[in-house]
Amino acid sequence: MSSIFASSEIVSNGTNKTEPVSVLAFLPLAIVSCVSVGAPLNLLIAVVIIVQRRLHKPRHIAWLGVTFSNLFAQVVSVNELIVFYLMPESKTACWIFSLLVGIPYASLLLNLLLGLIDRFIAITFPLWHKNQVSVKLIIAEQLTGVVLLSILFKASHFWDGIRKNVSCLKNEPHGKIIVLTLTVLVTSCFIAQIVIYLKTKTYFLQQREGRCQSMSSLSQADRPQNVLEQSTAKSPEFFVHVGSNAISKLEIEATWTLAQGVTSLAIISSPIFIVWLGAFYCSHVYDDCTAVTWMIPYFRELVLVHTVYNPIMYIWRSHEFSSAVKRKCCLGNANVT
Repeated sequence: MSSIFASSEIVSNGTNKTEPVSVLAFLPLAIVSCVSVGAPLNLLIAVVIIVQRRLHKPRHIAWLGVTFSNLFAQVVSVNELIVFYLMPESKTACWIFSLLVGIPYASLLLNLLLGLIDRFIAITFPLWHKNQVSVKLIIAEQLTGVVLLSILFKASHFWDGIRKNVSCLKNEPHGKIIVLTLTVLVTSCFIAQIVIYLKTKTYFLQQREGRCQSMSSLSQADRPQNVLEQSTAKSPEFFVHVGSNAISKLEIEATWTLAQGVTSLAIISSPIFIVWLGAFYCSHVYDDCTAVTWMIPYFRELVLVHTVYNPIMYIWRSHEFSSAVKRKCCLGNANVT
């Protein structure tokens, strides 16, 4: 029974020898295209956030972790192509591939989840978030999470591989742990996105209802002063710094945040999980599952689409980031002149 992660790339023939890798031209072309577009965008975001001190805030540092995960996924994909084409018959290539499988996408999902949790705390407990959540705390959480994921994925892989003397890509417990972990992370991201959207929507409705009631109960003469007093007294902490003209804009931004997270996760995650579940079922019923497993390398590389989509959406939606880039460009032009 071959591993569902081996697919059509590297398959052990049971004689401690690996068959040559078979990768169609479409796969390297797609990888090179995504990396060529995504790598400069992610590097731009990483450099700007690191250099610009005004962006050294938890929400941007959380996205910096997502950016590094994107770059890691792109590096791993390029490494796969190099290893597969240069050393297709080497067992070392097989072990390198199995060493990295699952980690890039898991770290990406983990950093997205940590960013969503940070946004939920910032919305629900804004003063506590401002005083307690620091940049160092976010970085420590990201590093700890990635290390724990790597240990979880690789400890079972190498222990079972050495103890049972199985092929590096013929480790079913290892594959099950990866699929289970990714399923938990994806589900958690879905739930976090929905909770954040509903929480933000509630604040918007409360603010809008309070403003309408205040405006209708006041006379035209004393409206300006009393509106300020009542809105300050009745508004949640989240809206202390929000002006009246920003509500509709924030509502649209919250909707786009939900659409970005849920839609991208659905598009990227659903196909590969459906194929993996089908492969798991097939591996327990039939001996030959190549009709399903041949699709795994192609659907697995869909994560590269996410590494391009994420930075584009961040650059487009983050006004702070855009302002920092424009300010840096203006200062650079001023220094040149």
